[in-house]
Formats: sequence, C-alpha cells, structure tokens
Amino acid sequence: MSRLLARDTLTGLIAIAIACLALWFGRALPVGDASFMEAGYMPRLLAALVIGLGAIVVIRGILANGPRMESSVWRPILLLCLAVVVFGALVGRAGLVLTTVAVTLVTSLAGEWLGARRFAGLLAAMVVMMVGLFHFGLALPIPLWPVLR
Repeated sequence: MSRLLARDTLTGLIAIAIACLALWFGRALPVGDASFMEAGYMPRLLAALVIGLGAIVVIRGILANGPRMESSVWRPILLLCLAVVVFGALVGRAGLVLTTVAVTLVTSLAGEWLGARRFAGLLAAMVVMMVGLFHFGLALPIPLWPVLR
C-alpha cells in the first residue's frame, strides 16, 4: 500500500486524471488527421502524451518505492485548483479587477501569509498586470468591472 501512496505514483495518477478530463471535455471537437488537423487534434495528442508520461511515472513510483506524499502538500494543490474555478466562475460576472482580487486571495492562502503590506503590493501588481495584459495588451472582451444586468 505504501508504494501506491508514493509521491511519484500519486503525481502520475494526477497527470493521468487531468489528461482524461482534457479528453472528456474535448470529445466533441473534430479531430481530422495529420495532414489536415482540426481543433481537437492537438488536445487529444497532448492528452495522450500526458497519459503515457503519467503511466511511466506511476510505474516508476510503484517499482522504486519512493517517498510518500506529505499531507501538507494537498492544501496548496486544492487551493490552486479552487483558484481556477473561482476565475472561471467570476470573470464574466464580476469583471477582471474583482476576479483578480478573489483569485489572488485564494492563491495567497496556499502558502504562508505575506502580511498585509506585502499582500496589498502583490494584489496591486496582479491587478495592474492582468488589466494590462488582458484588457490593453490582448484586447480581450473581458469586462473590467461587474456587469450589471
């Protein structure tokens, strides 16, 4: 049982799970073939490569009997996944600025507390970079502030 809880084994299983999710969400995309690639070709190819690499890592983890995954590792992983969900849920409704504030708050909980002054600096820098990149640099049609309907 300890080999199944080895760090490499769990890492490989997480990679395989993420690649399977990519295959699931991209299942409706047309694939095409190598001479005429359509929208689903590269996501499926990359997902297959990640599944293969994940399987290699799982096998190495089982055979090598490496160190176990520490319980303190799960909190940052889950909070970073939550930050992605928060971004997807808020960006269309709350706007880019408030979404950046929420995501920065969630991700800051994944590590040691920075202190109020350093967190405020990080927050200001993140808002400036996100607005500069997505609104001005890439000109994406993401509202800056909440959309009132």
